[in-house]
Amino acid sequence: MQNQEDALSVPAMLVAVGGLVFLAHLFQFVFQRFRVPDTLWLIGIGLVAGPLTQFVKPEDFGIVGPALTAIALAVILFEAGIELRVRDLKTALRGAVMLTLAVYLASLVSVMLLVRFLTGYPWITAVFVGAVVATPSPPVILPMLRNSGIPRNLRVTVILESALGEALGLVIALAILRLAASDAMMPGHLIGGLLSSFIVAAVIGLVAGIGWALVLKQVRELKHPMILTPSLVFIVVGLTDYLEFSGPVSALALGFVLGNLGGIARKFKWAGDEVAPARVEKIEMEFIGELVFLLKTFFFVFLGISMRPADLWSPTAFTIIGLLLLVRFVVVRFSLPGSISSAADGAIVGSLIPKGLAAAVMAAAAASEPDLPHGDDVENLIYAIIFYSIATTALLVFLFEKTQAHRVFSGWWFRPN
Repeated sequence: MQNQEDALSVPAMLVAVGGLVFLAHLFQFVFQRFRVPDTLWLIGIGLVAGPLTQFVKPEDFGIVGPALTAIALAVILFEAGIELRVRDLKTALRGAVMLTLAVYLASLVSVMLLVRFLTGYPWITAVFVGAVVATPSPPVILPMLRNSGIPRNLRVTVILESALGEALGLVIALAILRLAASDAMMPGHLIGGLLSSFIVAAVIGLVAGIGWALVLKQVRELKHPMILTPSLVFIVVGLTDYLEFSGPVSALALGFVLGNLGGIARKFKWAGDEVAPARVEKIEMEFIGELVFLLKTFFFVFLGISMRPADLWSPTAFTIIGLLLLVRFVVVRFSLPGSISSAADGAIVGSLIPKGLAAAVMAAAAASEPDLPHGDDVENLIYAIIFYSIATTALLVFLFEKTQAHRVFSGWWFRPN
């Protein structure tokens, strides 16, 4: 009887997977038409299938679930790196770094104090929550930006901010967990770890990208070559993470090299066409885009499945989201005055507070760390922030793009240049 039940579950699983892909395309159409993110619908499906009906549980996926989150983040940031151009990096990098540091530090301190005041958690737990939720999530933001009407230079700045902020949040949150476990980490070690994590990860991605660009023409002569570039991304990110540096930064750097090196090489004399570096072609970009779409679909459904019924109602989470919005609006207003040309652009960028992959991973890490006080409660709180931050961002972006709500900020907050 058990074998029969297992056999019956296989067709049901196939129907569910196929139907989910069709629904994801429908949600993408809804997003393009009404600006309601497909990620919100996908999380909703996971909520219904998981905590609301108990049809599936996170444990049913074993190691596949955590692996899926890491793969999704790597490929999404790799695609973002490919779409960056050297000229964009020259104009946007300084602003992106300033925006990243200003938003992250202001959000971390504000949330830390609020959590400490509202919950009475120990300082280390309050700092951990602030470190995790202080940065926006690239898998949620990048699809929004791709279809938005904000200027390219501002869009590139926010893309870089989300990628750098995601990596910054992961490194600091992991350092706090280590501090909770060892109680012996010094501030100098934390700062040194941050710098080395970013710099070494970027170098690993750049070196791997240059090497792959030099052999890419020969690789294309193989059968089924397009899957090899994403496979290289997995290897580079996995090795970088294994060495305890920032895998997301290495994925971004790898994509940046493959998106630009071929064009740069054509402007200079090279040893010969046989060894000249190649860039990723349009058909390869389309394949990577399809892969990103598929991975993003299953990741956000898994995120919904991983939530708990208690996560659906949290006054503390609502208060934190309001504070994050306030902090981001203020920081965006004063850190990007030269990049914001309209109140609508400023309002949209100020609304981008969604949490996602990194926050979910660190929430699970908090629950499994016995030396972090209130780890289980922190997991529930962060999951609530993830869901409602995405919903809040979706609503605000829709209002600022499709209505005249952004006029509230005209003249006195976001002034046209």
